[in-house]
Amino acid sequence: MMFRNRWIRMRSGISRSVSLVMILLLASMPVSLAEPSDSEGAEEVGSKSPMTIMVIDTSYSMRMSKADFTLREILDIHRELAGSSSLTGYIAYNEELSDERPPAANGSANQASMLQSLEGISFTGFSDLPLGLSTGVDRVLAHRAKGHDGEIRLLLLSDGGMDYRGGDAGGAGQARLAEVIDQAKSSAIPIDAIAIHPAGAAERERLQLLAADTGGAYAEAARPGEAATAVRHILAASSKAPSVFLRALPIWIGAAAVVLAGAVAYALTRPAKALSGRLEGLFLRTASGSSPPMKHWLLNHAGRQEPLTLQHLFRQLDVHEPLPEASRIRFIAGRGNRLLVKSSSRCVIMKNGRVMPRDRRIVLNDREQIYITFEDGRTELVLTYRAYRAGRGPKTPSAASLSIPEDTASKPA
Repeated sequence: MMFRNRWIRMRSGISRSVSLVMILLLASMPVSLAEPSDSEGAEEVGSKSPMTIMVIDTSYSMRMSKADFTLREILDIHRELAGSSSLTGYIAYNEELSDERPPAANGSANQASMLQSLEGISFTGFSDLPLGLSTGVDRVLAHRAKGHDGEIRLLLLSDGGMDYRGGDAGGAGQARLAEVIDQAKSSAIPIDAIAIHPAGAAERERLQLLAADTGGAYAEAARPGEAATAVRHILAASSKAPSVFLRALPIWIGAAAVVLAGAVAYALTRPAKALSGRLEGLFLRTASGSSPPMKHWLLNHAGRQEPLTLQHLFRQLDVHEPLPEASRIRFIAGRGNRLLVKSSSRCVIMKNGRVMPRDRRIVLNDREQIYITFEDGRTELVLTYRAYRAGRGPKTPSAASLSIPEDTASKPA
């Protein structure tokens, strides 16, 4: 009874944004007529109708990260709004297959039973991601063997974790995952992935790679309320986006063309400023435990016009920390020998003790610093800008010239 009351309260508090996104997700599923077809109670529709099979991580880590609330929110909206025109099923896994329902027509008795069973999912045990995905691939191939020649997509809902009872000696899990990805690629099975509260950079990268390698889409729901944005990204990358989305697309393309034409005209009449000066970088700590020496980057790349990224600077001086989000931190030349920094990542960037807003330009004058806490929450970097002044270059840098806070680890991540 306590769970039922809590679930009712949760349903009543679902945001309108999540509702809209789930409507889009459900609208991307095909319109078809259902007919009972097999002894398991699954209801097949037309042989050319696409279907979606959800692959759901029900391991203990999902409960620890509160991901179960985001998942239940998505599934509850799915149950309320699916209607009778779609065909969906799911596979739930932890260290074994914990539950499975074959694809059924939404609105049917079997589909109602399936959605009711989702409410009873418990999050426990280890996480055998290759098992969940390989089962999903097998089910897709089985449907094709029965004559279903429409598109079938797998939708993975997971925090990206992969662990085994007794450990994973020799990386056997990674090898199995690689085999599943290869099988999905060779069978033309796209795997869409929504990272629900990913545990860290490694888990996030794992889901990004498997989606990219199989031709699927990737998105994140890392915080409460981000499920809407995550599903929107999935739909934008899907070739089976709903007609509403497609009708809006020409409008968006037209608007973007106008903006692009204006930007091109402006760029042709005004040459872009060239970067100058130097950046000094010092890692205060790293997730790997390594201690890279202070780095110095000259910014005056002759004739270089495109935005320069922090990842490009890392590659120049052989910084090998796994920080893919560095590609979303850009440096742009500003007026008066200033340097502009713009981040579209989830890194925390501080200047003068203040957290700087995301997607806003940060202005750096000579000798000003920013502190970057990367998305893994452990790697920290301080960058100092040295501007070139008329008649001379920047001073010779030294570690002593960096003003490092006494306790940078206490800064918000």
